[in-house]
Amino acid sequence: MVEIYQFDKYEDYITSQMRNEELKHVTAGWDKVRAQDIATTKSVFPKAKSVLCIGCRDESEVTDFHKAGFTGQGIDLFTSSDHVEKLDMHKMGDRFSENEFDVAYMSHSLEHCHDPKVVFESLSKITKMGVWIVLPNTKKADPHDSCIFDFMKADGDFDLAHSELSKLTSRKFILEACNRRNARGREIIFAIKWI
Repeated sequence: MVEIYQFDKYEDYITSQMRNEELKHVTAGWDKVRAQDIATTKSVFPKAKSVLCIGCRDESEVTDFHKAGFTGQGIDLFTSSDHVEKLDMHKMGDRFSENEFDVAYMSHSLEHCHDPKVVFESLSKITKMGVWIVLPNTKKADPHDSCIFDFMKADGDFDLAHSELSKLTSRKFILEACNRRNARGREIIFAIKWI
């Protein structure tokens, strides 16, 4: 089973996210990694034209998608950018209309959600084609990451990953590209394609 850690109170989740924002740092070479993600997103969702970047902090992620031919926008709980809407991912189902975006892109943001079921139900509503997700590959649930999925147990096991993710949304999907980004296995990458 995939472990999920949740705070009992939403306020504790927000406090944790504020601490994460204070500790945030920029990793060198991130633009090259994102370029790979965008290229793969285009290959997995070849007809996708619009994207919602969830948890992008600043406009660089959205700008990179725009340069690759996508339209769309970004949201984040904390942002200082005029190009990223300040919005909690748990509220995106109320903010955006049905099928407003072809795809959503979540790089190192899903693991910070408070209630994955709310987030997945929103994603199934507002995206037409699916979701591209990049998660850190940690060995256990960690309260410092608010709500972290332990995909070490599901890594490479499509049936287990699909079974666990199916608990989070009523919409049917297929799972693709569930793999590690590098030899050290630091990230799990997968696509959820709605059917």
